[in-house]
Amino acid sequence: MLLDAWSEGSRQAALADASPSAVAALFSHAYPADGVDFRGCSTPPGDAPSICSVRVGNNLLELTASLFKKGWAITAALMES
Repeated sequence: MLLDAWSEGSRQAALADASPSAVAALFSHAYPADGVDFRGCSTPPGDAPSICSVRVGNNLLELTASLFKKGWAITAALMES
């Protein structure tokens, strides 16, 4: 899982679940010592991308999950203060 790879500092493992640009964006932030709090994902109709929210300290991490033939993958990561 992407968040596990982030907590372990493993960019290579993160690439199994996310695009290179999403991994770069996520790993530009240090994994917090207190961990993260997964808040859930939106459920848009059809094959539209879903937005998953993760509380990171006082910030909110938004992960865009897109559906591909092989399953879901994270295509964007945005940390909001």
